[in-house]
Amino acid sequence: MKAASSHTGSMATNYKMLKTSIQQAGATLCENATDFITALKAFSFLPSAKGERIGVLTNSGGSSVLFSDKLEEYKLTLAEFSDALIETIKPYLISLVKIQNPLDMIGVAAEQQFYEITKAMLKDSGIDIVVPCLVIPPFLEMKSDEHFRGMIRAWNETKRLKPMVPLVFFGENFNELKELAKKEKAPVFYTPTEAAYAIKVLLDRRKLKILD
Repeated sequence: MKAASSHTGSMATNYKMLKTSIQQAGATLCENATDFITALKAFSFLPSAKGERIGVLTNSGGSSVLFSDKLEEYKLTLAEFSDALIETIKPYLISLVKIQNPLDMIGVAAEQQFYEITKAMLKDSGIDIVVPCLVIPPFLEMKSDEHFRGMIRAWNETKRLKPMVPLVFFGENFNELKELAKKEKAPVFYTPTEAAYAIKVLLDRRKLKILD
Protein backbone atom coordinates (compact mmCIF):
# COMPACT_ATOMS: atom_id res chain seq x y z
CA MET A 1 0.00 0.00 0.00
CA LYS A 2 2.86 2.36 0.83
CA ALA A 3 4.42 1.72 -2.56
CA ALA A 4 1.12 2.38 -4.33
CA SER A 5 0.58 5.57 -2.34
CA SER A 6 4.09 6.75 -3.11
CA HIS A 7 3.63 5.98 -6.81
CA THR A 8 0.30 7.86 -6.97
CA GLY A 9 1.79 10.84 -5.18
CA SER A 10 4.70 10.86 -7.59
CA MET A 11 2.32 10.84 -10.57
CA ALA A 12 0.36 13.78 -9.13
CA THR A 13 3.56 15.74 -8.54
CA ASN A 14 4.83 14.99 -12.04
CA TYR A 15 1.51 16.13 -13.54
CA LYS A 16 1.65 19.41 -11.61
CA MET A 17 5.20 19.97 -12.85
CA LEU A 18 4.14 19.17 -16.43
CA LYS A 19 1.15 21.52 -16.17
CA THR A 20 3.33 24.34 -14.85
CA SER A 21 5.93 23.81 -17.57
CA ILE A 22 3.31 23.85 -20.33
CA GLN A 23 1.75 27.05 -19.00
CA GLN A 24 5.14 28.72 -18.62
CA ALA A 25 5.87 27.86 -22.24
CA GLY A 26 2.75 29.81 -23.26
CA ALA A 27 0.70 26.78 -24.29
CA THR A 28 -2.84 25.87 -23.25
CA LEU A 29 -3.33 22.61 -21.39
CA CYS A 30 -6.77 21.05 -21.97
CA GLU A 31 -8.00 18.44 -19.53
CA ASN A 32 -10.30 16.60 -21.96
CA ALA A 33 -11.35 16.35 -25.61
CA THR A 34 -14.27 18.78 -25.23
CA ASP A 35 -12.00 21.47 -23.79
CA PHE A 36 -9.50 20.82 -26.58
CA ILE A 37 -12.11 21.34 -29.32
CA THR A 38 -13.45 24.44 -27.55
CA ALA A 39 -9.96 25.93 -27.28
CA LEU A 40 -9.34 25.20 -30.97
CA LYS A 41 -12.52 27.09 -31.92
CA ALA A 42 -11.61 30.02 -29.68
CA PHE A 43 -8.06 30.38 -31.02
CA SER A 44 -9.06 29.73 -34.64
CA PHE A 45 -11.98 32.15 -34.95
CA LEU A 46 -11.77 34.75 -32.18
CA PRO A 47 -9.44 37.75 -31.86
CA SER A 48 -7.42 38.36 -28.73
CA ALA A 49 -9.26 39.91 -25.80
CA LYS A 50 -8.06 43.37 -24.78
CA GLY A 51 -9.61 43.05 -21.31
CA GLU A 52 -11.77 40.87 -19.08
CA ARG A 53 -15.14 42.69 -19.00
CA ILE A 54 -17.95 40.59 -20.48
CA GLY A 55 -21.27 41.81 -21.86
CA VAL A 56 -24.11 39.28 -22.18
CA LEU A 57 -27.33 39.62 -24.17
CA THR A 58 -30.05 37.03 -24.59
CA ASN A 59 -33.64 36.43 -25.60
CA SER A 60 -34.09 33.96 -22.73
CA GLY A 61 -33.33 34.80 -19.12
CA GLY A 62 -32.77 31.16 -18.23
CA SER A 63 -29.87 30.81 -20.66
CA SER A 64 -28.08 33.85 -19.25
CA VAL A 65 -28.52 32.55 -15.69
CA LEU A 66 -26.89 29.24 -16.65
CA PHE A 67 -24.05 31.09 -18.36
CA SER A 68 -23.59 33.49 -15.43
CA ASP A 69 -23.16 30.51 -13.10
CA LYS A 70 -20.28 29.33 -15.28
CA LEU A 71 -18.75 32.81 -15.26
CA GLU A 72 -18.63 32.61 -11.46
CA GLU A 73 -17.12 29.14 -11.61
CA TYR A 74 -14.31 30.36 -13.90
CA LYS A 75 -13.95 33.65 -11.96
CA LEU A 76 -14.84 35.75 -15.02
CA THR A 77 -16.06 39.35 -14.82
CA LEU A 78 -19.34 40.88 -16.00
CA ALA A 79 -19.04 44.43 -17.32
CA GLU A 80 -20.93 47.37 -15.85
CA PHE A 81 -23.20 49.01 -18.41
CA SER A 82 -22.29 52.68 -18.86
CA ASP A 83 -24.96 55.38 -19.01
CA ALA A 84 -23.99 55.99 -22.64
CA LEU A 85 -24.54 52.33 -23.56
CA ILE A 86 -27.89 52.25 -21.78
CA GLU A 87 -29.06 55.30 -23.73
CA THR A 88 -27.86 53.75 -27.00
CA ILE A 89 -29.68 50.43 -26.59
CA LYS A 90 -32.85 51.66 -24.87
CA PRO A 91 -34.72 52.53 -28.13
CA TYR A 92 -34.41 48.91 -29.32
CA LEU A 93 -35.87 47.34 -26.17
CA ILE A 94 -39.48 47.06 -25.08
CA SER A 95 -40.51 48.68 -21.80
CA LEU A 96 -40.67 45.34 -19.95
CA VAL A 97 -36.90 44.86 -20.32
CA LYS A 98 -34.73 45.71 -17.32
CA ILE A 99 -31.47 47.11 -18.66
CA GLN A 100 -28.69 45.33 -16.81
CA ASN A 101 -25.91 42.85 -17.51
CA PRO A 102 -26.83 40.11 -18.48
CA LEU A 103 -29.42 41.80 -20.69
CA ASP A 104 -32.59 39.73 -21.18
CA MET A 105 -34.35 41.14 -24.25
CA ILE A 106 -37.07 38.45 -23.78
CA GLY A 107 -38.43 36.10 -26.43
CA VAL A 108 -39.78 38.69 -28.87
CA ALA A 109 -36.26 39.98 -29.68
CA ALA A 110 -35.57 39.33 -33.38
CA GLU A 111 -32.72 39.84 -35.85
CA GLN A 112 -32.73 43.65 -35.66
CA GLN A 113 -32.56 43.71 -31.86
CA PHE A 114 -29.67 41.24 -31.83
CA TYR A 115 -27.90 43.35 -34.45
CA GLU A 116 -28.34 46.69 -32.68
CA ILE A 117 -27.56 45.49 -29.15
CA THR A 118 -24.60 43.31 -30.18
CA LYS A 119 -23.14 46.18 -32.21
CA ALA A 120 -23.59 48.64 -29.35
CA MET A 121 -21.81 46.30 -26.94
CA LEU A 122 -18.99 45.62 -29.41
CA LYS A 123 -18.46 49.37 -29.85
CA ASP A 124 -18.64 50.19 -26.14
CA SER A 125 -15.27 50.90 -24.52
CA GLY A 126 -16.40 49.35 -21.24
CA ILE A 127 -16.95 45.89 -22.73
CA ASP A 128 -14.14 43.63 -23.95
CA ILE A 129 -16.00 40.43 -24.84
CA VAL A 130 -19.60 40.03 -26.03
CA VAL A 131 -21.65 36.87 -25.46
CA PRO A 132 -24.99 36.65 -27.30
CA CYS A 133 -27.01 33.79 -25.76
CA LEU A 134 -29.59 32.50 -28.19
CA VAL A 135 -32.69 30.35 -27.85
CA ILE A 136 -35.00 29.99 -30.86
CA PRO A 137 -38.63 30.41 -29.72
CA PRO A 138 -40.49 27.69 -31.71
CA PHE A 139 -43.87 29.34 -31.16
CA LEU A 140 -42.77 32.47 -33.08
CA GLU A 141 -41.95 30.48 -36.25
CA MET A 142 -38.53 32.12 -36.63
CA LYS A 143 -35.82 30.58 -38.80
CA SER A 144 -32.90 29.17 -36.86
CA ASP A 145 -30.43 31.66 -38.35
CA GLU A 146 -32.52 34.82 -37.86
CA HIS A 147 -30.94 36.05 -34.62
CA PHE A 148 -27.52 34.78 -35.68
CA ARG A 149 -27.65 36.91 -38.85
CA GLY A 150 -28.05 40.01 -36.71
CA MET A 151 -25.12 39.30 -34.41
CA ILE A 152 -22.82 38.25 -37.27
CA ARG A 153 -23.64 41.45 -39.17
CA ALA A 154 -22.75 43.48 -36.08
CA TRP A 155 -19.47 41.59 -35.62
CA ASN A 156 -18.49 42.05 -39.27
CA GLU A 157 -19.36 45.76 -39.28
CA THR A 158 -17.16 46.33 -36.22
CA LYS A 159 -14.32 44.49 -38.03
CA ARG A 160 -14.26 41.62 -35.50
CA LEU A 161 -11.96 43.59 -33.23
CA LYS A 162 -13.44 42.05 -30.08
CA PRO A 163 -14.26 38.42 -29.31
CA MET A 164 -17.91 37.55 -29.86
CA VAL A 165 -18.80 34.22 -28.27
CA PRO A 166 -22.20 33.02 -29.55
CA LEU A 167 -23.85 30.61 -27.13
CA VAL A 168 -26.64 28.76 -28.91
CA PHE A 169 -28.99 26.38 -27.12
CA PHE A 170 -29.77 23.88 -29.87
CA GLY A 171 -32.90 21.96 -30.64
CA GLU A 172 -33.87 20.39 -33.94
CA ASN A 173 -33.67 21.75 -37.50
CA PHE A 174 -30.85 24.23 -36.98
CA ASN A 175 -29.29 23.65 -40.39
CA GLU A 176 -29.64 27.30 -41.51
CA LEU A 177 -27.71 28.55 -38.49
CA LYS A 178 -24.97 25.95 -38.89
CA GLU A 179 -24.58 26.77 -42.59
CA LEU A 180 -24.39 30.51 -41.88
CA ALA A 181 -21.77 30.00 -39.17
CA LYS A 182 -19.71 27.89 -41.56
CA LYS A 183 -20.03 30.45 -44.35
CA GLU A 184 -19.07 33.34 -42.05
CA LYS A 185 -16.21 31.42 -40.39
CA ALA A 186 -17.75 32.07 -37.01
CA PRO A 187 -17.69 29.77 -33.98
CA VAL A 188 -20.78 28.48 -32.23
CA PHE A 189 -20.65 27.24 -28.64
CA TYR A 190 -23.38 24.85 -27.56
CA THR A 191 -23.22 24.88 -23.74
CA PRO A 192 -22.51 27.49 -21.05
CA THR A 193 -19.42 25.49 -20.08
CA GLU A 194 -18.01 25.67 -23.61
CA ALA A 195 -18.63 29.41 -23.92
CA ALA A 196 -17.11 30.17 -20.51
CA TYR A 197 -14.11 27.94 -21.19
CA ALA A 198 -13.51 29.64 -24.55
CA ILE A 199 -13.35 32.99 -22.76
CA LYS A 200 -11.09 31.55 -20.07
CA VAL A 201 -8.48 30.30 -22.54
CA LEU A 202 -8.51 33.64 -24.39
CA LEU A 203 -7.92 35.49 -21.12
CA ASP A 204 -5.27 33.01 -19.99
CA ARG A 205 -3.42 33.63 -23.25
CA ARG A 206 -3.78 37.39 -22.75
CA LYS A 207 -2.26 37.18 -19.25
CA LEU A 208 0.71 35.23 -20.60
CA LYS A 209 1.32 37.89 -23.26
CA ILE A 210 1.21 40.62 -20.61
CA LEU A 211 3.75 38.74 -18.49
CA ASP A 212 6.01 38.36 -21.53
